[in-house]
Amino acid sequence: RANLGGADLRGADLRDANLKDANLKGAKLESAKLEGAIMPDGTKHP
Repeated sequence: RANLGGADLRGADLRDANLKDANLKGAKLESAKLEGAIMPDGTKHP
C-alpha cells in the first residue's frame, strides 16, 4: 500500500499504474496522465 498523500505528481505519467489502495489524500495530480490507471477504489480510469 503506497502512501502518496501530499505528493507532487503534477505532470507525472501514471498511465496503467496500479494505485489500488494507495493513499492519494492531498496529492497534486494536475496534468497527470492517468489513462488506464487503477484508482484507489479499484476502478479503472478511462
